[in-house]
Amino acid sequence: MPTGSESVGMAVANRSARLSEIVPAVRAISNRVMQSVSESLAAAGTPVSCRKRCPACCRYLVPLSAPEAFRISEEVTAMPLRHRGRIVERYVRAAQTVLRAGPPRLADSLHPQVGFDDTLSRVSRWYAGLELECPFLVRRICAIYAARPLACREHVVTHDPALCADPQHAPAEGQVSPPVSLTCALSRLAAEVENTEPEAIMLPLAMMWAQDHRQRAERTYPAVELFERLVDILRRQAGSADERLAQTA
Repeated sequence: MPTGSESVGMAVANRSARLSEIVPAVRAISNRVMQSVSESLAAAGTPVSCRKRCPACCRYLVPLSAPEAFRISEEVTAMPLRHRGRIVERYVRAAQTVLRAGPPRLADSLHPQVGFDDTLSRVSRWYAGLELECPFLVRRICAIYAARPLACREHVVTHDPALCADPQHAPAEGQVSPPVSLTCALSRLAAEVENTEPEAIMLPLAMMWAQDHRQRAERTYPAVELFERLVDILRRQAGSADERLAQTA
């Protein structure tokens, strides 16, 4: 599977799978991509400055694709009761804050969804103004780090982490763009197999959204076909990135 400058091998069972079931494999691919990015940056003398217990970006808008929203809802439901209760309570408070504030241009929607375009940037700025901590942030540490969203995995910086504290004015210089985005790729994959538009669900609304789309969560597709489509989407992403690079050379 192409992931920018390298390939990742992966065995796929010949069976049907729900969209949420492919998320762990996609997370593994994202880890491999970002590890390669980090190693390249370190070799160039500009290492990634993100470190444990640095929650500066944990107040940013985190967009989830439909498969991720389904998966995270399942993972929270599977947590031990004591931990699940705390997370759900934080989720509810965060969701109430988001819905009371009403996202720009999306205030009439109970479960706001945004696309990967200028609207996402506008909503991101609006969300930053809420100063809302991630429901999974506990004592400055991500409570689901191994299962954290793809958008979180793909967000790394090389500048002083203190500059991330104000998401509305964080400098673009030092923010790293991966060669391919698994966040966007998974959203596009779900759109293609479901014949819908790409979706991005706000993290605090993910469990509510998943509950309202239970029938979609249970649909199954040939696993091999899902990964073949994902490979094609990543190839298209990498090709577009190469074209942009050539145009600026």
